[in-house]
Amino acid sequence: PKIKQLNVSVTPDKPQYGPRDTANFTVKATDSAGQPVQTDLSLAVVDKAIFALAADNSGKLVDNFYGNRALGVRTASSLAILRAQNKAYDRYAAPSTGAAAGGGGAKGGGGAGAGGALAIRTNLQDTAFWKGSVTTGADGTATIAVPLPDNLTTWRVTTKAITSDTRVGENVADVLVSKPLLVRPVLPRFLLQGDTASPGAIVHNYTNSDQQVDVSLTVTGTHFVDASGVTTSTDGTQQTATQHVTIKAGGEQKLQWNVQAGTGTRAGFTIAARSAHNGPSDAVGIDIPINPFTTPEVTAASGEVTGSLSQTVLIPYGVDTNIGAMNISLSASLAGSALDGVKYNIDYLYSDTEQTVSRFLPLLYVEDTFKAAGQKSPYSDQLPNLLSSSIQRLYALQHKDGGWGYWEEGSFSPDYPYITAYALEGLLKARADGFSVDDGAIGSRDAVPQG
Repeated sequence: PKIKQLNVSVTPDKPQYGPRDTANFTVKATDSAGQPVQTDLSLAVVDKAIFALAADNSGKLVDNFYGNRALGVRTASSLAILRAQNKAYDRYAAPSTGAAAGGGGAKGGGGAGAGGALAIRTNLQDTAFWKGSVTTGADGTATIAVPLPDNLTTWRVTTKAITSDTRVGENVADVLVSKPLLVRPVLPRFLLQGDTASPGAIVHNYTNSDQQVDVSLTVTGTHFVDASGVTTSTDGTQQTATQHVTIKAGGEQKLQWNVQAGTGTRAGFTIAARSAHNGPSDAVGIDIPINPFTTPEVTAASGEVTGSLSQTVLIPYGVDTNIGAMNISLSASLAGSALDGVKYNIDYLYSDTEQTVSRFLPLLYVEDTFKAAGQKSPYSDQLPNLLSSSIQRLYALQHKDGGWGYWEEGSFSPDYPYITAYALEGLLKARADGFSVDDGAIGSRDAVPQG
């Protein structure tokens, strides 16, 4: 419904920024009649290149709140998913100001320019900013100050707004971060110890004149294959090689160097481009891992733990203790996770055929799993009484022709092949596991599902 939709705009204070600038975005919300309205909103600033790989999957707010939905109920029990927690949330936080407080923060530096010291861009992020709770003023506006990282890219700015009476709206805007002379590194994702690689860079000249540019590569953790013209730091930890090129106005130049990886764990590459006569410049620094040439060895153990446990892990013969690492991860086993699911069936309120079988059949398979591991399940002592009452209940639910429906015969519940097959599976499994089952309940010719 249109009356439930907000008109939301997001406007940057400049059409283009430099790295490390502070961008001020003004968000304004009005209702369907064009009147300002106070809202709560979120603001996300994400590298637009991400959306070339995968579209935004959050969906439209108006569809999430007011879209047509089919009637239905879904239930599920999921296994625990272990994943590393994102500890970088705080770095995205930044102050925001409502319209009543005014807007505008001080501009940050844009890196090295004409005559300035060369700033190396190292803070490269996929997400520049995220804030999930910003409240506009009574005039429907808020200004959010966003300190930009070092990326030279197009940032996609997304804002989503909602009022206390669930009127919703959203909008996006794109802002460009660039420099007149910029360096695009061309590097491998990783190196192996002893690898020979050809790291490079593409230098773009966005000025209106040709530029005489010195392009240097400084490396750590690797060394140049050709040592001619290479300078080495006094401590011997880094080397620098420089190439001199002329880049046409609006043009670009690709450069490469040959290096060999050392025996460490990280390789650092700093590529700097300096124009003559204190002209525009740029520099970027990136670290990549150096991996040992190894094959991982995996050791697994399982069991039931109460309190503490000591586990011995044998280190393979011939391991080089100077490289590599040992990673230990703990997770619940499938049997352990299954316990959380079956307990709900045991305590289920209803007792039709399907639920009666589901009350004991999963427990029998859980018991098999624990026995195979030399363990005793937490439900082992309950199984005899549970099986006895469940089997008796199945006898009562069985129809005269030997089949089963959901309920007893005469309760408007006809035979169903699926339900009959499920009841027989439960009874046959119980008998196979040593529990007493009446042969007459499963031996009738009419009990075999037809069709």
